[in-house]
Amino acid sequence: MFEKLLSFGGLVKLETITAYGASALRLLNYIGPFLAVAVYLLIFANLFIFFEVLFPMIYRNYGPFQTWLMSIFGLYLAFNIWFNHLMGMMIRPGNLKDYYLNYATKEQDLRRKEDVLRHKTESDSGTDMKSLLKHSHCDIDNAIDVNGRVCEKCAWYQSVENHDTEKYEQGDHPYKPIRFHHCSICQDCIMNMDHHCPWFNNCVGLNNNRYFLLFLFHLWISNIFMLYHLYECSGQPHFYKHGSIASIGLGMHVGLFFGIGFFNIWQWYLTLKGIPQVEFIQTRLNRKMKSGSYTHDFGLKSCRDNLYMTFGTRNLFAQFLPSLRSLPLNGLEFSAQKKSSTCFTKM
Repeated sequence: MFEKLLSFGGLVKLETITAYGASALRLLNYIGPFLAVAVYLLIFANLFIFFEVLFPMIYRNYGPFQTWLMSIFGLYLAFNIWFNHLMGMMIRPGNLKDYYLNYATKEQDLRRKEDVLRHKTESDSGTDMKSLLKHSHCDIDNAIDVNGRVCEKCAWYQSVENHDTEKYEQGDHPYKPIRFHHCSICQDCIMNMDHHCPWFNNCVGLNNNRYFLLFLFHLWISNIFMLYHLYECSGQPHFYKHGSIASIGLGMHVGLFFGIGFFNIWQWYLTLKGIPQVEFIQTRLNRKMKSGSYTHDFGLKSCRDNLYMTFGTRNLFAQFLPSLRSLPLNGLEFSAQKKSSTCFTKM
């Protein structure tokens, strides 16, 4: 199906597209670290423009109290952009390799189970979340896909030592639980994969999706904040003193407003629906092509449950604050649930 789609009706050879795709993936792999550093350069550039160019004019217009309030708010936005970007880069998104090697410590497992038990008592969600919580933080033993799906691209599996070949191996490839999708850049399957983000130099998956969302959110708010003050101060003499820097900043923020704004709305829409981009695209394409796979949306029944799965808390205010809280699900629950349910179609 995808071969027909990518070949544009036979006008372009699939081998040519594949070669260009492989080159693009290698390029993303190389430039990822540079794009990640570019985010911090952008933060420092905005701080420089605010305090060097805008601060004196804002002080003259609003006085000391409001100026310092705006400065504190701007620094808070900059901290959130930095924090969420750093966590999005450092935290592994939910790699299949980690589930097989069981990287989580016993202390982390105990803390997660305590969190899940606490959330169970306060949960008034729909049946989907309750049934998933019954299998909360199960291990790979209980989540091997009953359909026997394997990933033929995960080369790391052949180097894993002391794995149980009867349970985990079908040939030289690992079993692939539900909602895992292979990333050709990371060379691993990612739980609830949304996309590979070059700005994070990392995949966006179950474990770091909240940091990506909050990074986009605070980046857009800071963009609006800077755009408003740049426009407001654009006619003052001090603005023309730094004309080139201020003009570049104004033009940059106008462009970012539309780009980041659209992407922000799109990503939050997918989160409220509980569907990452990969599943959204594959589901729609397969339905259009009348394929038998990916015909089920795995999003939970309510937006509140989908936010809870992403952020690990039901408190809407706390969801927007910096945190390192554990999540109620590790992603394997969907496969474990399938063994006792027939509500999912074959993937």
